[in-house]
Amino acid sequence: MKLKILAIAMILTVIGSTFIASASTIEKPDKENISNAEPLWQQINEDGFGDKQNFATRGIEVYDDYLVVGIWNFKNLVFNKPWRPRSFLREFLYETFVNKTDTTRKYVVSNGCEIWCYNEEDWRPLVAGSEEAIMPAGFGNRNNLEGSVLKEFKGFLYAFIYNEIDGGQVWRTEDLFEEWELVVEGGFGNIYNKGVMVAEIFNDELYVGTMNFEHGNEIFRTSNGVNWTAVVGGDSNTESGFGTKDNYYCHSMVAYNSYLYVGTTTNKGCEIWRTQNGVNWVPVVAFGRIKAKLQGLAFSKGFGKGSLIDGIRTMIVYNDELYLGSTRLAHYRLSFMNRYFSTLFSISSPSMGAQIWKYNESNNKWKQLVGGIGQRNTCNGFGDSKNMQMWSIETYDNCVYMGTMHAESFNIILKRNGFLNWNLIFEMLKGSAELWRYDGTTWEQAIGDEAHLINPDIPPNGFGDQYNWGFRTMKAYNNSLYVGTINFATGCEVWKLGLE
Repeated sequence: MKLKILAIAMILTVIGSTFIASASTIEKPDKENISNAEPLWQQINEDGFGDKQNFATRGIEVYDDYLVVGIWNFKNLVFNKPWRPRSFLREFLYETFVNKTDTTRKYVVSNGCEIWCYNEEDWRPLVAGSEEAIMPAGFGNRNNLEGSVLKEFKGFLYAFIYNEIDGGQVWRTEDLFEEWELVVEGGFGNIYNKGVMVAEIFNDELYVGTMNFEHGNEIFRTSNGVNWTAVVGGDSNTESGFGTKDNYYCHSMVAYNSYLYVGTTTNKGCEIWRTQNGVNWVPVVAFGRIKAKLQGLAFSKGFGKGSLIDGIRTMIVYNDELYLGSTRLAHYRLSFMNRYFSTLFSISSPSMGAQIWKYNESNNKWKQLVGGIGQRNTCNGFGDSKNMQMWSIETYDNCVYMGTMHAESFNIILKRNGFLNWNLIFEMLKGSAELWRYDGTTWEQAIGDEAHLINPDIPPNGFGDQYNWGFRTMKAYNNSLYVGTINFATGCEVWKLGLE
């Protein structure tokens, strides 16, 4: 029996992130937000826009002088089967690695994504489950979970929608207060393109990058918003995932000088590619060490660190240099408990902070701005291993602002009910995000406990809320900076800096 439990633990250690997508959460009571920083920052929305299932802000854009925010609506992803290793585990592994059908679809519970707009006075629902909204939540489809990206292009606002079941969709509108039209469905003809993760305008065309675990990420472009052409994957000359399905996320994309740069996410180390014409792609950071050296690249996957840097989450151009924020593998604790929730034993994974790099195209030089072992603010995660992702980025007041995902361990519980009968439970994720500011020379904490101790007007981590574990979105709008959070307990929050 002990050997069987140990085997389960080892399997969970490898595929724990997959289980997260289909596990129940322990509910926690609602909690009021605490902040001593109203002179500098103020929350401008009701938690979750009145619905705590609206747990994360995602797409964010300025359109027609409104700040528009896309919301991820999520009630639960749950399986109610007892944990029986001889049956359930075998079924899960078969469906995940052999049959590869989507086993979570019958457990998805959501009311559909929402989209809201703000004009510095009040919020108005555009796509939501209220009578005032222009379109129903999820555009009438509850499987449309997330308004992942918003982008203005040639007079239209485009909303890119994540759909786990049927593939991603694209909607657009010329007028925020008129009905939207559907221009893409079914993941651009491939339902494994679950959603668009990033969008960028380059050479007067709109480019988008997808998430695709089956074939690798794909990239599409359009000149009119209606007709889309694959430039990576599909019927293009470049294979999906730039030749490997390990590149399953196209997480970041930015136009820098005469190139379009793309950053990927993979559990084997992030890659960066670029193009001048949108058709021919050149590796910048890619491949294993030997092939990277043969190609004359400065770094192999993950900047030579392999899976220790598994994704390029954010990109921005600042002072004519390209800035990149990375992600790290998530850390978690697996606890085996008896039926009375007494811990039998636990297994924990290590945690590592994310990094920031910059690139100067004119002299073809890379520089690590945040990275390395230590507790200085120039070390991994700004000296804190819990800053696992550089999650959002924006330029404001002549500085680069970087919002982090600062999470406690993912607590995974295997609770024993009887002989070979276990329940798999995930506790609600806690953590308090940080915001950092860079003036071209030094990094300074703009939101965080250390800065708050020195100046009480600066908010503590997560604006004082232990469930604001990530600053998911950030946007400069009308001389103010707006930050959106992810919060499973009470719903997402939007905060504003620059109040008069």
